[in-house]
Amino acid sequence: MGKFKLIALDLDGTLLDDQKHIPDINLQAVATAQSEGYQVVLCTGRPLNGVIPYADQVFGQAPAYLIINNGTNIIKWPQKDLLVDNYLKIQEKKVFGL
Repeated sequence: MGKFKLIALDLDGTLLDDQKHIPDINLQAVATAQSEGYQVVLCTGRPLNGVIPYADQVFGQAPAYLIINNGTNIIKWPQKDLLVDNYLKIQEKKVFGL
């Protein structure tokens, strides 16, 4: 059985600097990881429209995945296909007092 190599990166405070830009050194590190066979996934609490500019910069048109909306959605990049939609249902929200 082969090994699956994955790097999940948060945006704010991890991939992005204080000015909400991706430093060149981070882009280079991601490119190196991808060239070594790692699947890089952007993970964030942001909605899709808040991730698109960064996904464009990191992945361009290369196949990738985005985990957004605090983990409730998984998006296939660059098609922006919704693969997982896992919001809490009304009954679940009541259980958690939301």
